[in-house]
Amino acid sequence: ESCYHEALAIQRDSLGKEHPHTARTLMYLGDIRLKQGDALGANVYYQQSLALRKMIFGDNHPDTVRTLMSVAWLAQLNGQIEDAGKMYAHALRIFEQTCGPNHPDTGNAINHIGSWHLKCRDDVSRAREFLDRSVLIHEGLLGTDHPYTLRTLAHHAELLMAMGETQGARKTLSRVVEKRCSLLGHEHPDSVLTVVCLSWVDDRSEE
Repeated sequence: ESCYHEALAIQRDSLGKEHPHTARTLMYLGDIRLKQGDALGANVYYQQSLALRKMIFGDNHPDTVRTLMSVAWLAQLNGQIEDAGKMYAHALRIFEQTCGPNHPDTGNAINHIGSWHLKCRDDVSRAREFLDRSVLIHEGLLGTDHPYTLRTLAHHAELLMAMGETQGARKTLSRVVEKRCSLLGHEHPDSVLTVVCLSWVDDRSEE
């Protein structure tokens, strides 16, 4: 984290406070704080980056909307359900208009909306509509091993569990565990989290 703070100071001095690289470094710092479990600290950096990108690029630029997605995710984590849903929906509209219906960014927004419907609204039908579409987009464009694809599959496994399809969820999560451990290593947080989820599914299978 200290390296990014040093980079941020250099960028502000040499490039100015209103440069795209400065906004990007603020996003990285937000990501680090979020991984450390500091949601409030992450939000400070994300909001700074969002304001800067709006000023540099405008409201509808993909970089601006990607930052908005991070702000929406934090809002969801903090229980601001309606705000998060509105931001996700706005992001999807912009991505569909600027990037098209079959772009990875569009698929990512669709994935988040599907997960939002599942976790925040307990609406399995709507969640499946979005998550099925997200899987098709990511697998078709990025392949089966891409992080976006694996994240969407992990959410799809949650959906299958909610639908009572335990074996399908286990099969999907096993695939995600195998790919993430191969690509990221066994000790990566995403790999560890998926292993924990798979263990939980196994326990449910034995009940």
